[in-house]
Amino acid sequence: MKPQIAALIALLTYPAPAGTQAGHPERHATLPAVSPNGRWIAYVRDKSPDSTELRVVGVDGSKDRLLRGAGPHGVPGWGDGGRRVTLVQSSGDSATLWSIGLDGRDARVLARLQGHALSPSNNGRLLAYATGDWRHNRLTVSDFDGGHIRVLTDSSAAWFNIAWSPDDRMLAASRLDSTADMQVWLVEVQSAQPRPLTAFASAEGRPQWPAWSPDGKRVAVQAGHYDREHPEKNESDIWVIEMASGRATKVGMRTGT
Repeated sequence: MKPQIAALIALLTYPAPAGTQAGHPERHATLPAVSPNGRWIAYVRDKSPDSTELRVVGVDGSKDRLLRGAGPHGVPGWGDGGRRVTLVQSSGDSATLWSIGLDGRDARVLARLQGHALSPSNNGRLLAYATGDWRHNRLTVSDFDGGHIRVLTDSSAAWFNIAWSPDDRMLAASRLDSTADMQVWLVEVQSAQPRPLTAFASAEGRPQWPAWSPDGKRVAVQAGHYDREHPEKNESDIWVIEMASGRATKVGMRTGT
């Protein structure tokens, strides 16, 4: 987990590029995704409310480069053993999974489905996503073509930020319940058994964006307090939760995101 966590912290403190528009605080490094070898971070740079860039940077801050620009983007990830960047774009009730070469070329559509928070499995065979609206949906798994659908949860809560375990046997996801309490939960894919992973108090922030360690024994989450209108005021920490004991340890500095 250490290279991945170090990379995430590095990106959260990465200096903003010049050219921020007056009156709009540029979110210069959001939605980071660390490559499997821990060397690269794919991320989104919001230049304005209507213009974003998909970029890749080394964990040491070098070789920052543009993959796609001047358009709406989504949530980046990695595929093909870290040789390609994936991108999930959502529009209305549908989601599209793209794959892009590290040189920004050869963009391909891998899947289109009705749902939200699309997440491909590590073996590239299954998709996890939420079906329903953003407040009440069901955690669902299917093939890439939308066949062999399995619904894992009911619609009493909302699911998003879905992350597959390294062995693709379990999902970690942010869960927002009817009381507006947000925690990270685990769901076994075969048995469809959900259970909470975090139980953070409100003072510690709302945990989300789970990321698994390569051995599957730990999950890192981001927890903080956020202001959508003034993102420069956001504050968050990175925590690591031990799967066996449930013990949560704060490892990241509190910083704006």
